[in-house]
Amino acid sequence: MMIPLLSALLAGLAQADLADARLFRAERPGVDAAAVGTVQSWEAGAPLWVAADGSSEVVEDWLSLEFPQAAPAKLPQAAWQMVLADGGMLQGMPTALADGKPGFQIHGLGLGTGVLPLDTLWLVRLGRQRLPEAEQEQDVLWAVTPKGDRDVQRGYFLEWTQEGVLFEGPGGDRLFSWEDLSGVGLIPEPLPMPEQAVWVELRHGSTISAEVLSLDQEFLRMRLPWGAHWQVPREELVRLRRRAGLTPLHDALWAVPEKPESAAMNWQPKVGRAVEGGFLQVAQQRFAEGFGVRAPTTMQLGLSRPGVFFVSVGVDDRVQHFYRPQPLRFEVLLDGQVLAEVPRQEVGEAARSMVVAVPGAGELSLRVSGVKGLSFGGHGNWLDMQFLAKTAE
Repeated sequence: MMIPLLSALLAGLAQADLADARLFRAERPGVDAAAVGTVQSWEAGAPLWVAADGSSEVVEDWLSLEFPQAAPAKLPQAAWQMVLADGGMLQGMPTALADGKPGFQIHGLGLGTGVLPLDTLWLVRLGRQRLPEAEQEQDVLWAVTPKGDRDVQRGYFLEWTQEGVLFEGPGGDRLFSWEDLSGVGLIPEPLPMPEQAVWVELRHGSTISAEVLSLDQEFLRMRLPWGAHWQVPREELVRLRRRAGLTPLHDALWAVPEKPESAAMNWQPKVGRAVEGGFLQVAQQRFAEGFGVRAPTTMQLGLSRPGVFFVSVGVDDRVQHFYRPQPLRFEVLLDGQVLAEVPRQEVGEAARSMVVAVPGAGELSLRVSGVKGLSFGGHGNWLDMQFLAKTAE
């Protein structure tokens, strides 16, 4: 729905002032098929988009908003990593709020806005170098002994405090200080996703799901899944991705008819991780959802309806340390016919977004291959895979 220009002053602004964001929408398929402009505000779950020519529109079919000026910063690695029940992934340091409730200092943000209020019911994993997994019906805690060995406790997470974590193990309740703690893995709770949830990606590697309350030239204000309010400076935003109304495909049952074979390594696509483990990371930006694969790999999924497939692709950062990293080709096919492709993607290049029109039901295939045809040095990532089914007319 088109609306009048916001004001004569806005219409007279220079194009450069209106070009701090890139918009991907379902009605405009293609590779890197983004409109350039700015987000003036947020209206009922959708951005009020102002194009470079000054025209404005509430974009209800939006898929993703990128803020290229907020390029990921090259900071030292965060001391701690956290994974939330809805797939959110945070980098930073555990702390507590002024009232003693749990908090998490987001990596790269100042103390003023960088402390995120936390509900530990949403906590799944927290760790320094590694992220422990819960074991069956028990939580797991990793601590470091005075001799430097790892002390593994199995039991129940009780409380997050300013001093550390209170954990019930075989010997009873014990407070493990943050200095002695290496990580915790908790059994996930079944929790609802807010109706208008949006993925918020920050420039220092954190990604969190939240409902956008407002967005202006200074701050993004949001409601977190557990009800707390939080805000971050606009210049810290890398991307906003729509969740509501879309079907995530990273947890679907994909068939893998093609992958490298090796007696020493399992090259099965990894859900939520790079193919060799660790975070999905492209050009210094970490991603919460997707698949890590090694070329050549083909994944297939049956679709029962036409619609729009949205995905970002890139070469995993880890291959920059390989002797001969190779560029990759990413292809999206339906019943063997190529719908869209990124013909060449190099390590270090920012992830590229694809909005792919799927004309009908059929077998969707995602294929990664090496441009040079080599059998090594090609680790690719399919990121933030979403499907918007076409509604019946």
